[in-house]
Order: sequence, then structure tokens, then C-alpha cells
Amino acid sequence: MKHIQLIIKYLFLLFLIASCTPDEPKGSFSLSEEAQKYKIDSTITSFKMIDNNGITEQFYLNNYYSYYHEPWKNGFFEIYNVEYSSVLNNYNLGIHLSSGDISNNLTINWNYQDYLYYYFETTETNGDPTTPDIKFYDSTQIQNVTYFDIIEIDYTNSINKVNDKTPIKTYISGKKGLIKIVRKDGNILERIAD
Repeated sequence: MKHIQLIIKYLFLLFLIASCTPDEPKGSFSLSEEAQKYKIDSTITSFKMIDNNGITEQFYLNNYYSYYHEPWKNGFFEIYNVEYSSVLNNYNLGIHLSSGDISNNLTINWNYQDYLYYYFETTETNGDPTTPDIKFYDSTQIQNVTYFDIIEIDYTNSINKVNDKTPIKTYISGKKGLIKIVRKDGNILERIAD
């Protein structure tokens, strides 16, 4: 009899644990107004940058997608992604935005090795393998062109922890994308007006 009572108590406990799990998110979760500012214009399929020695680098859009995905039964989350590759130095830059029921986040990576994760609601920043400094500006001027909604990513304090192809400073405009990089060797590349 004691065994049966123990089994019933055990089953009741399992039922309580199962019924206390949080509900899955329901509804559609779009990117926040703040995150929307950093959706790169995907109709710009190529652009040029020139370095301080007069050498031109060409970047091409090599991957783009924007959709809602359904990780939960009744929850849809907005995803936005652009990736650019360069011709001369084989750079690869990925910019990824995703919504969620709690937070929107931005992921930026160079050559699939150095990642920056930024969470809009908490302004928390993480990195892999190291966390860079990140700053936001309303605007900046590059090659006599004013760009808006600027993100500056700065690996200066951890220069020895990032890949040699990862710039120590990256400047991204919300709508135009990459506008300036400072490489480890000191060369500076700036975007040439479209």
C-alpha cells in the first residue's frame, strides 16, 4: 500500500512540475523601432571603399534574407540578415537582427570568427571570443557624405584577441551598412559615395 501511495505522490509531483512550465510566446514579434534603424538597405548590392594608400576594395552583397520564423507553436519572430564579401582582401561581414518576446538583438561578425552581440532593451553587449566597446552616434561624415544611425565597434583594447582580418574599428550606418574600417596594420578604408 505504501508503494502505491508513493507512486501516486510521485505522479502528482510530476503533474505539478509539468503544469508550472512557462507558456510559450504567442503572437508576432517584430523588430523594435530602435532595431529597425539598423536594417541595411538590401537593394545596395555592392559598394566600394578606398584606403589611405588609394587602393580600392569592392564589397558585394552575397547573402540576404528577411522573414518571420516560428520556433514556438503560435509565436512568430522577425529575422533580418545581410552578409557582404570583399574581392581584394576576402573580408566577410555579417549583420543579423532578430526579434523575440523579451528582447531584440543585433549580431555582427567578421569572417565568421569575431562576434558582437548587442541587446537593444538592456543595452547589454557580449562578444566571442572578446567583447568590443560599442558606441552609437546620430551621424558622421565619411568622404564628404553624411551617414546616419552609426554604430562604432572598437576592438582596440583587445587587439591581440581578434583575428588578423577583423578591423580594430568598424563603423556601420543604419541604412547604408559598412562605411569605415581601421585595420590592424593602420590602414583606413572609407566608403566611396554610392
